Amino acid sequence: ADTEPYLVDWRGRYRGADGQYRRIQWHTRWLPESGELYGFGLDISELIEAQQRFRSAFEASPLGMALVTGNGRIADANRTLLELSGCADLTDVLLEALLEDAEPTRRLLDPSRRERRLYREDGVEVWVQITAQMFRDELAAESEFDVTVVNHEVHAAADELVALMTFHPSSDPAQGP
Repeated sequence: ADTEPYLVDWRGRYRGADGQYRRIQWHTRWLPESGELYGFGLDISELIEAQQRFRSAFEASPLGMALVTGNGRIADANRTLLELSGCADLTDVLLEALLEDAEPTRRLLDPSRRERRLYREDGVEVWVQITAQMFRDELAAESEFDVTVVNHEVHAAADELVALMTFHPSSDPAQGP
């Protein structure tokens, strides 16, 4: 007879009395010595929806974005950052390895934007602005970072366009010179 306790975890989709579907994460533990089964369900519907919204925004962003581990390795990068870097995959690459005057990732947390030269895989240098924000999962052993990388030339051109489009009352023909 098996005398070791074991865990069984699974997710299910259930319809409530209101007709709405909910996602439930089930955790169970069987204790063979007593013949008892313990279990509980956790409604993770909002968590899944938030993860889907984040993933959609991350992938569709016109800004280069990466999720970076506490030791500075890229865990995930969006398509825009891949195109900007000229790399097909950045998973497990040190963020510092892409940048001129690389600083330890923790120093990127300075709230001011940091301009750096990014070295593309084809050798082309691109000026970028880097913004990093730390977040901590209470269950994770170390902090992680959400890093945004913006092509400086594109950003500067957008700033110029906004400045040109800004309404100036003195240039309104209805008000005269």
